[in-house]
Formats: sequence, structure tokens, C-alpha cells
Amino acid sequence: MAENQVMRILCHEYEGKTTLRACCFRGLKHALRSSGKQLLIFLLALLTPCNVVLAGRPWRFIMPEERHLALPHPTQLPRVPIPNFPKPPTVSQPRLDAPPRDLSLDEAIRISLTNSEVIRVLGGVTAVSSGRTIYDVPATSTTIDLQRGRFDPDVTVGNNWNRLEAPIAFSEDPNDPFSRTLIGGTRTDNYSLNFELGKTTTTGGRIAMQLGDNLDRFQPGIFRLTPQERHALDLRITQPLLQGGGRAANLAPIVLAQIDTQRSFFQFKGSMQEMVRGVIQAYWALVFSRTNLWARQQQVKQSQFAFDLTTAQEDKGISSGGDVAQARLALANFRASLVSAKADVLQREAALLNILGLPPYAPDRMTPVTPPTKTRLDVDWEQVVEMAEQYRPDLIELKLILEADQQLLLQANNQALPRIDAVALYRWNGLEGQMPNGGHVSSLPGQHTDWTLGVNFS
Repeated sequence: MAENQVMRILCHEYEGKTTLRACCFRGLKHALRSSGKQLLIFLLALLTPCNVVLAGRPWRFIMPEERHLALPHPTQLPRVPIPNFPKPPTVSQPRLDAPPRDLSLDEAIRISLTNSEVIRVLGGVTAVSSGRTIYDVPATSTTIDLQRGRFDPDVTVGNNWNRLEAPIAFSEDPNDPFSRTLIGGTRTDNYSLNFELGKTTTTGGRIAMQLGDNLDRFQPGIFRLTPQERHALDLRITQPLLQGGGRAANLAPIVLAQIDTQRSFFQFKGSMQEMVRGVIQAYWALVFSRTNLWARQQQVKQSQFAFDLTTAQEDKGISSGGDVAQARLALANFRASLVSAKADVLQREAALLNILGLPPYAPDRMTPVTPPTKTRLDVDWEQVVEMAEQYRPDLIELKLILEADQQLLLQANNQALPRIDAVALYRWNGLEGQMPNGGHVSSLPGQHTDWTLGVNFS
């Protein structure tokens, strides 16, 4: 009975809206009043996935697996304020009262370059984001400094205060093993300082200077030195001879980061060229759609005149009803083509505004004024291919990928070598402290030294 009560207190079935704190307090209170068995049940119940209500949501000590999709209703999501902007032009409401603006091709390209924080490219009758921004190249260039940071000097400082007081058992009378056993011990107060200044070289080696200082105080009792201070100064040099050694292998990560930055630049350059090409394409597409609209308007005018003429001739008995029906059908077809041409002009204008980085509700109506050239362009095929091999960003990126693969191959060959490291160490040791008579004693500088020379193989 007590076990079930503890479980019900922890779970939401005990009281429909019990908070987590109240559940734990009540469960702990009942468990402490009961035997150790109920206390164990309380601890185990905390580990079970009880649905304790916390801030309106079930709280679980151990999070269960996600077996269902918890999708919020659209009305539960935060609302976004919509700016107040005019309606875009349509075929039925073309917004003819907007002032016209003459737009040359050079000005269109300049506007697109000015608004090119996000690079847009033309896809059909609309402009879409290419996924490239002007921040890609500088963001990628930071990886170069990150890789160069491996060769920067590094400093490590450690300060620790320790108290060691371990109890030991000893006999009250050392000469009588059966005498009473006493428990005592000594206390050591220690302060340690570890300072290291090191640098990794471009050949893969490491040069480091390490300073260590330890101060110990012992009590109770009489000791030869208390406080006692030990200090040492180390100079360490480690140089890999095979794996991890060599300037080219160690600088390969920097070269790879530089290649990635160059690739990002040429990808950005290719997107910019694609954007400019899209501006030119959208500009002339708008010119063609406007020309096509003018042609459809002339067709409607001529078809309307022909229909009126055929209708008048029918009234005079010159034409038949079939001629009138044919003229009416032609007029309806030309009017449908005119509506389609107007819609195409609006789509081409929207695509041009989008790729220029301008809003679709621009206050002006863009009117292309650059005339098409009539001069024939003669292309030298061999010269064009040679120029593309040198300047096309996608081909340059492929060349950079080959250079990156060469650096990766260099790293892989270096990692395949056995590990042979040459090591050298020279240490100056010192000791000083206070004698039992109160005097101070210390070793002379350079009196106690260590050194190590060796070659480690693995």
C-alpha cells in the first residue's frame, strides 16, 4: 500500500496538476517515514518516466524515445508583422498611372551589382537565390588563420592548492606488538605551480619551456625541511623524423584552407557572372515581351477593323454569316493572345526587378531603352576555348580541387610513415626550505641538473 502511494505521489495520477516540487517533497516525506524499502522505491520511482506536470508540460527524469511528430498548429506559431505595400500590377489592373523610368542595360547591371548581397540567378521567368552571398569568401578565409594558429605560441598556467591528511594506524609501544593501536597521521599543505610556454614549429617539432614549483608544509612533528620548496626549469625539444615531420606535410592544412578560400572566391565569381548574364537575359526578354505585346495590339486593331468591315458588308448583303463568324473567331483569338502577352510582360518585369534586387512593388515602370546591336560578332573558336580554359570559374575550381587532392595525398603519405621522434631535455633542479633550528638552506643554482637524449620509435 505504501509503495503504491509513493508512486501515485510522484505521478500525475495522485493529483491532476501537482507540481514537480510538491511531488518530490511528498514522496520523500512518505519514504522517510517508512522503512528502507519504501525509500528505495522512491528513488527508483524518480527514474521512471512519470508524467509530472511542470509548467503545463509533462516532465520526465529520463527522456523517452520520440515516436510521434509533435507538430504545432499554425495558429500556435508567432505572428510575423506584414509590411504595408501596394498590390503588384496585374493584367486587369496594370497600374498605368505609375511614372515610367528609362532603364539602360548598363544601369540594370549596376543596380544588380549594388544589391548583390545575395546573388540571384535567372531561372525561367523568375529569379531565384543561388545560395551565394558576398560574405562567403571572407567567412571562409578565417579558416586560414585557424590553421595558422597551430604554430602560434601557447601558454599554460596551473595553480593548485592541496591538503593531504591520510590517517595511519601505529602501535602505542613500538616494542610491544600487542599494545594498544593508535590512529594518527600527518597533514601536508601543498601549493603547486606549473607554467609552460611552448611553440610548434613548421617542421612538426615542439619547443617548450616548463617551470614547476612545489611548496609543502608538514605538521605535526619535526621534519628536516618545513616548509619545503622544490622547483625545476625544463627545456624540451621534440622533433619528428618521419611521421609528423617535414615542412610541406605540416603546412598542408594551411594550403588546404587557402585553396578552400580560393574556391569560394571563384564560386562567388561564377555566381556573379551568372547573375550578370541573368540580368542581360531578363532585360532582353522584357524587350522581346514588350515588342510582342505591341505586335499583338496591332493584330487586335487590324482584326477589329476586319470584323467591323465584315459586319458592315453583311448588313449590305455583300458578305455571308460565315465570313462574320470567321472574323469574330480571329478577333477572339487575337484578344486572347493579347491577354497572354500582357501577362508575359508583367512576369518579365517582375523577373527583372527580382534579379535587380528591387521589390515587386517598385513605384516606377521600368522601360528598357538600350537598342539591340546590329553588328555581327565573329567568334574565333580556338581563342574562345583557350580563354575559357584560363578564365572560366568552374574550370579554375576544378584545378584547385586537383591541388587540394595533391595536398591530401601528401598528408596521407606522411601519416603512413612510422613514428620516429628525436627528444631532448635539460632540467635545472632546486630545493630550499627551513630547518628545524629555524635556519634557511637552499641548493646552489645549477648544482643539480638532469638531461635526456633519445629517439622514440612506434
